[in-house]
Amino acid sequence: MTDSALQLSATPVALLDEGFAGARLRGAGPQPDAVWRAKLRDDDSRVWRAVAASPEALAGAWVPAKASTGHLAALVSLRPVEVELRVELPDGRAVSRTLTRRLLADGVKVRRWKDGLVATLNRPAGEGPWPAVVLDATSGPDAVAVAALAGALLASRGVLNVAVAPPARPKDGSAADVLARAGVLLAALPAAGGPPLVVPVAAPEADVTGGGLVAPVPPGVGVRGAGAGPEAAAARGSAWDALLAAVGATPRG
Repeated sequence: MTDSALQLSATPVALLDEGFAGARLRGAGPQPDAVWRAKLRDDDSRVWRAVAASPEALAGAWVPAKASTGHLAALVSLRPVEVELRVELPDGRAVSRTLTRRLLADGVKVRRWKDGLVATLNRPAGEGPWPAVVLDATSGPDAVAVAALAGALLASRGVLNVAVAPPARPKDGSAADVLARAGVLLAALPAAGGPPLVVPVAAPEADVTGGGLVAPVPPGVGVRGAGAGPEAAAARGSAWDALLAAVGATPRG
């Protein structure tokens, strides 16, 4: 039963890694057992759902609706994601609204690089200078998928970055060679603010609690398998915030 007296307030448009921490339910009276739900559809039209006791916990509760869904939400198109946010009360009342979560802020430019370097350049809006980062995704396809999302969000938070895939051919050189070329590429850009920092990209199932600077699966992205669950999501959120602070990015709200 939808109750028009209920009001669900939430930031209508935000970056995907912001989650739903600012969402609030009004007009319900004392309701300690409210159930919060969220639903999104990824690039492959697969549905991901989240259920939690609070809006803060939703970003780490994503699970795929079907068992055949892959281990990471397909979002590499970088299109905005429409999220249905809903709150249900024990007395049967409910309220919902649709929110937009983005991987790319206005003005961010993404360029696929294939001229001797399989990489993606993510350039923030404006003129710079910006801090510069090389995202090392040379460990394999899973890291490349994570780097696509992390690179877009980092650029949206003011960090110039290039996400580097594994060498496509033996003549392209070793992983170290392509990372070095990516560093030269960034340093040569007029808007680069100093030599780039090289940051390894963690695969979705990686344990990111052991310290050291990594680019994890960003908060708000659905993960299944070993990288799923509230504890893993909390660890990814902490690692993401540590990365933002270390590279001088705009922090999450």
